Amino acid sequence: MVHITYRHGPDSTEEKRVIVKESHFYISDDRTHDIHYVQHCFKLFYDHVIAMDIPFYRHLIWSDGCAGQFKNARVFLWLCSLHIKYKVPHIWNYFETGHGKGEHDGAGACIKTALRREEMKFTGARLRDAASIVKWCASVMGKQATRKSLVRRIFWEVTNVDRSQTHRVNTVHGTRQFHSIRSSDNSALQIWTRLKACFCSSCSIDEWDDCEYTDTVDTWDRVTLGTDFNPVKEINHIEDDQTHISTDYDHISDLIQAGTKK
Repeated sequence: MVHITYRHGPDSTEEKRVIVKESHFYISDDRTHDIHYVQHCFKLFYDHVIAMDIPFYRHLIWSDGCAGQFKNARVFLWLCSLHIKYKVPHIWNYFETGHGKGEHDGAGACIKTALRREEMKFTGARLRDAASIVKWCASVMGKQATRKSLVRRIFWEVTNVDRSQTHRVNTVHGTRQFHSIRSSDNSALQIWTRLKACFCSSCSIDEWDDCEYTDTVDTWDRVTLGTDFNPVKEINHIEDDQTHISTDYDHISDLIQAGTKK
């Protein structure tokens, strides 16, 4: 997972803005990149921001609309919890389906190319797992930003992803249609959704009621998240002797469990 961040540098002012670009690379032996993995990566990022004593007042996020990672009711609930915890509003904007490519893809490709070249060397580094990859990348490509260089790469090894906290959240109607959401910090756990994202002069300073393009991007709709804080029960796996192996082309009958009605 690659997360590119743009933020104001320590010398940034209203008259002369100094923007720092950080590319965060999350590398792991854990191949299950689900919502829990995403939340874990964000926690690493927030811990980094706090450790560096970097003030932040709102977080603008862009991503594709992957339902398993970024665009679902549990993510919306999580954004509200971040808003409450850090007292920072979160605005998540989603690209249209099939249009989520960006500079993060190029950044990830650069790292993969460098790793392949290192592996091809006869005396190259032994890149056996995530830990060795992070160590090599940090030593070779993890140059820290300076006053003259405002770009840095940060490499994280992701381990011990906590997947124990899984709660039911009712599906938000129309999730596929809207492309921008805002978190809230109220106890009712509400979010605001909008058909399209907007960055007009009013929306850029959070004056949503004065949006200049309401006719195009629609207005914000408030949604209350319905939750059930009982953990989700995982479905038991079907044992081998409970299934019937089919000979049909699409193997649909493999999904039928013995004792169930057709």
